[in-house]
Amino acid sequence: MATHKTEAALNRRQLPSRPLLEEFSLLFYIGKIWGINAQDFQEFRNHKHLEKSLGGNCLVIVITVCVFICFNLMVWVFHDPEYSVEKDIFTVALALILTYFSLAVYLTDRYTHLRTQDQLMEIFDTLHDLDDDLMELGIEVDNSPIRYRILLQIVFASICESLVFLFTFAFLVSHDSWTSGLWIFTAVPTYCNALDKIWYNTIVLAIKKRFEIINAEFDNMALEMQRQASKQIITMPVFSVEKESNRKIHPRKMKVQPSMIPSFNQKGILNDSRNKSKKEFLGPKSNIDLNMPSSGTGPIFNEMLENRFEKICQLHNELCVMGVELNGIWSVPILALMAYGFLMVTAQLYFFYCATVNQIIPSLFRPANSLVITIIFLLYVSVKCFSILMLSWLTNLESKKSGVCIHRCATAADNGRIYEMVNHLSLKLFNHAVDFNASGYFSLDMDTLFGFLGGISTYLIILIQFNIEQQQVRSAAASGGLTTANNDESIAKTIAENATELITQMFATTDDISASQQFQ
Repeated sequence: MATHKTEAALNRRQLPSRPLLEEFSLLFYIGKIWGINAQDFQEFRNHKHLEKSLGGNCLVIVITVCVFICFNLMVWVFHDPEYSVEKDIFTVALALILTYFSLAVYLTDRYTHLRTQDQLMEIFDTLHDLDDDLMELGIEVDNSPIRYRILLQIVFASICESLVFLFTFAFLVSHDSWTSGLWIFTAVPTYCNALDKIWYNTIVLAIKKRFEIINAEFDNMALEMQRQASKQIITMPVFSVEKESNRKIHPRKMKVQPSMIPSFNQKGILNDSRNKSKKEFLGPKSNIDLNMPSSGTGPIFNEMLENRFEKICQLHNELCVMGVELNGIWSVPILALMAYGFLMVTAQLYFFYCATVNQIIPSLFRPANSLVITIIFLLYVSVKCFSILMLSWLTNLESKKSGVCIHRCATAADNGRIYEMVNHLSLKLFNHAVDFNASGYFSLDMDTLFGFLGGISTYLIILIQFNIEQQQVRSAAASGGLTTANNDESIAKTIAENATELITQMFATTDDISASQQFQ
C-alpha cells in the first residue's frame, strides 16, 4: 500500500498538470475581498485547500449586513417622489420590487454559500481524487486552461460593471451631496453575483473536461478491442484437412496443426514484440506487468482491458454523482439569477422605451436613459445567464455521450463480462443522470433560452401596450377635466351632441339595411 502511494506521488510530480484549486487562486482572493468566500485564507494560500473558518464566516456575515444597510440607504436617498405621484400604485410597487431584486439575489448567494460549504469542499476533494486516479491510469488532466477562463470571466464582469456604474454616475447622477457616492451599491450586489457564478461555471467546465477525457478513453479502448479482435481472427490456428483413403467410416479426417507456437525464454516469459504497443495503450504510468506468459490476444491481456474499463466506468459514475451534487448546491441561486435576468432584461427594455417617449422612470433605472449604457447592461446580464445555460447543456450532452461510447466498447469486445459492466453502468447513468436544473422548475439548456427570449418579447409588447393605453386614458381624463373647469355647460352640450350622433348612426344604419334589402 505504501509503495502504491509512493508511485502515485511520483507520477503526480512527473506530470505537468497543476492542482485544480491552484487555478482558482485569483478568483478566491478577489472573492475574499468582496466577502464571497468564507473559507480559511491561510489554508488556501499555503496548501491550496479549502477549509472552514469561523473568522471567514463572520467576515462574510458582516460584509453582507453592511451591504444590506447601505443598499437600503441608497434607495432612500435616490427615491424620486415625482415617479410615485405620476404612476399608479401597482407600477410603483413593481418598480420597487425590481429595485430590490438584485439585493435578494445577493442575499440568496451568501446564504447558500454559508450553508453548503462542506459540499463545495467535498466536490473539490473528489475532483482531486479523480485526477489522481486518472494519473494512475496514465491519463493526463491539464487544468491550465481553467485559469485563463477564470481570468476572462473576471475581466468581462469587471469591465461591464465599471462601465455601467461610471457612465451612470458621471452623466445621470447629481453630485450635489456626498450621499451620491452611495450609488456604488447599485453595482455591488450584481458584481458579487457575477463572481459567485464564475465559481459555478468553472467547476462545470472542469467536470465537462473530465467527461471529454473519459469519453476519449472509451473510444481508444473500443479501437484497441477491435484491433485485438481482428488480430485474434488473423492468428487463429490453421486446420489442415487430409482426405483418407478409407471413406467407409469417416469420409474426412481432420488433424489439428497450429500454425504458430509462442516461444518463451529461460524464465518462462513470453517473447512478444507487441508488449510495447500494449504498454502504450495502457498508459506510461500503468502498474500492470505485461511480461507475463500470455499471447497478444490471450485472456490475461483481455483481463487487463476489462479491469481498465471497469476503473474508468467507476470514475465516470463519480463524475455523474458530482454533477448532481453541484446542481444541488447552486440550484436556488441559479433560479434566482434566471428570474433576475428575465425580469431585468424586460424591465430595462421597457424603461428604455419610456425614456424615449419622455416619461419618468424609476431612479435606479437611470441607465435606461442612455442607449449605450442600456446595451452594455443587457449584454452583461445576458452573457451571465447564457454562459450558465450553455455550459450546463454541453456538460449534460457530454455525460450522455458516454453511454454511446461504452456500448461501442461492449460491441468491440463481445465479452460477457464487458456486457455486464455496460448494463450496470447504464443503470447508473439512468439513476444519476447529469441534468442541471433550477430547483426543478426548468432545465438549463437551449430550450430554456428560447423560452426566455419568447417570454421577454411577449411581456415587453404587453407592457408597451398597457403603457400606451394608460397614456391615452390620462390624456382623455386631463382634457375632460380642463373642459369641465372652464365651462360647465360644455358637458350638456357634449352629451347632446353624442346623443344626436348616436341617433344619426342608428338611422343611417337602418337606411343602409333597407337599401341593401332593396338591392337584393
